[in-house]
Amino acid sequence: MTTPTAGDLAFLGPAHISQLSDFQYVDLVELDDTTATVKLIGPMSEEEDEGKVFSLSLEVFGCRAVPAHERGLWPGSFVAHRVAFARTSPYGIDEWSYGVESGYRATEQVTTLHVICTDSSVRLPLTTTTMVIKADVLNYALQTGAGVNTAAVTIVELLDHQNKVIAACQRRRSGLPKQVTTSMSVSYSGDDIVPLIRPSTLQLVRVRRQHIVDYTRQLRELSDLQNCIRILC
Repeated sequence: MTTPTAGDLAFLGPAHISQLSDFQYVDLVELDDTTATVKLIGPMSEEEDEGKVFSLSLEVFGCRAVPAHERGLWPGSFVAHRVAFARTSPYGIDEWSYGVESGYRATEQVTTLHVICTDSSVRLPLTTTTMVIKADVLNYALQTGAGVNTAAVTIVELLDHQNKVIAACQRRRSGLPKQVTTSMSVSYSGDDIVPLIRPSTLQLVRVRRQHIVDYTRQLRELSDLQNCIRILC
């Protein structure tokens, strides 16, 4: 293990910095004999987190350091996230598929995302032209656009479709709107199992699709209640 220097990059999670809720890239901004001071960096760091600094053991930072070339594609920013990506079918057709990223491998020559799908796993090469986007949990459960030829539905059109699904479901108090069920490219069964990755530990879990749909509805109802309380108070 080489001695860390200012400007080095590391990929850390809650076990390394208790204030984190998931794994993120950090930049080493200052160090002494035993302590590293870092700040969040990369596409997954929120605006409100900019400027925040954390301290941890210099030894731990050294163990979690990653090469500088990861700054180009930031493969760690996909870890534990649900993704929609282009996948070649056995018939040679590029189709939209869904999965969750469990990890990655990055060298100076090749970067690969490790994606777990419902019935298989995929090693997805990541480049500046790779068709992959982070998916919200509702569209992940519904598999919006899955199996559709990527030449028929572009990545921009898929994002627009996902946004329309979210908007339609937000207007419905229970169940799935007819406009959503009739536009599904794959049949929906609430008892079907899909994989998820716990953001804090990167542990693989499998849950029912209906559980995810119910969960998103409960979050929306809680948000509505909080907004109502805020107005009344």
